[in-house]
Amino acid sequence: KEKMDSYKIKNVHIVSQKKPDVIPFADNEFDFVVVWQVFEHVLDDEGKQKLMNEATRVVKSGGHVLIETPNFLFPFDYHDNGLPLVHWIFSNKLRRNITKKIRKEDYPPSQYTTLFGIKRLLKQSPHTKTFKQKTKIYFEEKYFDIFRNLGGTRKKSKIIFFVLYAPIYFIMRLLFLPGDIFTPSLRIVFHIKK
Repeated sequence: KEKMDSYKIKNVHIVSQKKPDVIPFADNEFDFVVVWQVFEHVLDDEGKQKLMNEATRVVKSGGHVLIETPNFLFPFDYHDNGLPLVHWIFSNKLRRNITKKIRKEDYPPSQYTTLFGIKRLLKQSPHTKTFKQKTKIYFEEKYFDIFRNLGGTRKKSKIIFFVLYAPIYFIMRLLFLPGDIFTPSLRIVFHIKK
């Protein structure tokens, strides 16, 4: 609220969520739901499913759900500590200690998911009849559009990654696999039918 006041933003309604598992909106209320950097902070599978259930509950049939979350299949744990392979091979306790030493902060290790994990959560949602992935790679339909629309932090690193990732992407697409299986984060838009 202070940030909005400082920018003189008046057309935003702040809602306080009273129950941790329930978004305080009616069924089918929104055309578009954004779940941005949330899944990795939900520390168990049951909680992730409840989050997906709520996102699909409040979106209208024919609406879209956008998901952005770090990708478990990307080999670097860039979200917590920036080290390679730690989220694949070390226990949560050891990951927490490593992150605490590197970042000088103590918090539970993020719990990443995969594209297939997100699709499983969508399939299991009681509010989803069918869904279709609308983006092919990093919010884009075409690979080279990534470079035109790339923003946010670590832009130079992202450019280098996507230049190097191009051959992998095109091989996966030739094999009819989703191109964003191994990207640093999953940035996907799904069309939801109820």
